[in-house]
Amino acid sequence: MEISAATMDDALHKALGKIIKSKKAISLDSTKGSNRELVGVQIRISDPRARFSRAISRSQLFSSLGELFWYWGGSNRLDQISYYVKNYRQESEDGLTVPSAYGPRLFALRGKNQIDGIVNLLREKPTTRRAVIQLYDAEDLDSALSPPCTCTLQFLMRQGKLNLFVSMRSNDILFGFPHDVFAFTMIQEIISRRTGVELGEYIHSVGSLHLYANQQSKAQNYLAEGYQEKVPMPAMPEEDPSAAMLVLVRYEREVRLNQTLPAFPCGLADYWLDLARLLAIYKCYKKKDRETIEKLKNKMSASVYEQAISKRAGQIKWQTIRQEPLNFTSQD
Repeated sequence: MEISAATMDDALHKALGKIIKSKKAISLDSTKGSNRELVGVQIRISDPRARFSRAISRSQLFSSLGELFWYWGGSNRLDQISYYVKNYRQESEDGLTVPSAYGPRLFALRGKNQIDGIVNLLREKPTTRRAVIQLYDAEDLDSALSPPCTCTLQFLMRQGKLNLFVSMRSNDILFGFPHDVFAFTMIQEIISRRTGVELGEYIHSVGSLHLYANQQSKAQNYLAEGYQEKVPMPAMPEEDPSAAMLVLVRYEREVRLNQTLPAFPCGLADYWLDLARLLAIYKCYKKKDRETIEKLKNKMSASVYEQAISKRAGQIKWQTIRQEPLNFTSQD
């Protein structure tokens, strides 16, 4: 089955409708619960920058961003990712690490930095068909818990654009799919900048695309909102993003672990500073500091994030007697 869409939201809307209504969908019981499943689905997204949901009921911007920096930092630490996504606690055997984490596989699978490897391949031979990142490993067949849902990422440079083909063994449409699209299209855009070509299509192929029975009401709420306006993220700055991403990996750690908000990194373009502000806003949300969230929202350079920020702020009641807002260690 093929699904074509301009945005992640459109793709999610169409895929959910097919899982719920299509005669090709089957009902079955799995390890994680009863679900409806479509087998062999390919989803094409023509604008990978329209990578996070605009729907009120499905805004996952902050958890998706946290997961991206978890990957990019090469980490498998449970405490880091559970700060954003509590469900990862079910994937840990020792309460400290997540064996299926993508970060170590991206940057250190058998000592190989796969990101740098495929960038070098694409620079040396733009028409290569070998620019493939492996995430699922043979050893995962013996995993006691859930192995990686993603098998491979293949980057194909054609007609001056970088396309990304992702192969998934399994994908939870309501929660996993939006997170995967966000992280993988960000990686796609990073590599497009490093190789000096434009961003192409994102193609997401799934063996088992499913909706769990206990998520039916959330799915219906999302569908009831209708199709969302297409508002993509801004384009990344044209220079190599590697240095900025490493700065933000360090900043994410400081924000998450410090009691007060650290100063924002110096020398970053507005695009990257907005991502740093989003990390700070999520910290304020967890601390129920609506006042600082509103201040940070007013400093954002791109309006595309406003709805997601307002949703988080709206979940915090103004206190009659407010706690002291989180202070920055220096001026923004």
